[in-house]
Amino acid sequence: MKEKGLIKALFMFIISLVTLSVSVFAWFAVSQQANIGQIIGQTADYSAILVFKVKKNGEANWTEIEKINEMHQFFGNTVPSDVIHFKVDIENDGNKDLLIDLMIRNLYSEVSIGFDMLDVYYLKDGLITVKDNDPLVGDEIIPLYNEPNPTKHDQELNIYRFSNLVDNNNNFIILNKYNLVQGRSISVNFSIVYDENTTRKEYETGIFHLNSFYIYLN
Repeated sequence: MKEKGLIKALFMFIISLVTLSVSVFAWFAVSQQANIGQIIGQTADYSAILVFKVKKNGEANWTEIEKINEMHQFFGNTVPSDVIHFKVDIENDGNKDLLIDLMIRNLYSEVSIGFDMLDVYYLKDGLITVKDNDPLVGDEIIPLYNEPNPTKHDQELNIYRFSNLVDNNNNFIILNKYNLVQGRSISVNFSIVYDENTTRKEYETGIFHLNSFYIYLN
């Protein structure tokens, strides 16, 4: 129990400090230095290596994010129809199998009263894809729950909008008790889209915040 509590605290601190606390996809200009890059967490038999990569729209190559200002530069001036692709590489290099909880914590919106940026950013196709580093192992597709899409401000909202996917604490759960056996490496892939149907000027000054990446190994 002590080991589990320690690794939980370790990853909450490190990843909340240096990862997606900087991910704002529209009209945001703050520049400060912090390392992101390869994160190695280890306590006793629990050990994992994590790498955070991104790309935008049709780019062929992934960019490994290592500093906060690189994140700002990469996602600056996002406009409707832009697609932001995320890739989280996780390697279990410890001595035990792991159960992984992975989420984005505290998604929230800064925008005019009556509007919500979580209504106009959505998870592409409503899917999380887990790719194994072994080419003989097929991809795992994790579909997410959805409900009918309403119309708001004369815009039909996507069924996979984040206002519909977050839990009561505004967290977006990516993996829940995912089994990662010793020696296995995976890439967790998903894409976020700024809804191409978004035309109201009230959204132009809005900010879509992803507060932090959270990973819990046990």
